[in-house]
Amino acid sequence: MPKLCISKNFATRLFLSVRRFYHEQSSIIETSISRESAEFQENYVQMKKLSDELRSKIQVISQGGGQKAISRHKSKGKLLARERVALLTDPGSPFLELSQLAGYKLYGKEDVPAGGVITGIGRVSGLVCFTPKISTNEKIN
Repeated sequence: MPKLCISKNFATRLFLSVRRFYHEQSSIIETSISRESAEFQENYVQMKKLSDELRSKIQVISQGGGQKAISRHKSKGKLLARERVALLTDPGSPFLELSQLAGYKLYGKEDVPAGGVITGIGRVSGLVCFTPKISTNEKIN
């Protein structure tokens, strides 16, 4: 499947025009939230717990299919999917992975990290590109 690439100039112009539109059309939203209130503190603790849980799940998923699968893949002389992404994208540029939770707990007890694919947005040869699918070579029965 071909990659969808957006030129830096186009992306910058689009961003600036959208920002200008919303800046001119919007006003500052006032708030009455007190960061010191008990309700705020309770919500903060609960949200932090959920955020940490999500980060933990994504970290496990990002490691791939477990040590056995990684060893088997490496023994064949292959690169892992995220290693291929790192080689594809420009050095030092960020890669926004979009589908880490695809297929999460979908296959019962079988663990299929990221649904067996990696999708995301990254910089390739100076262009911001959407990478629709990089297979992790996981087999799904």
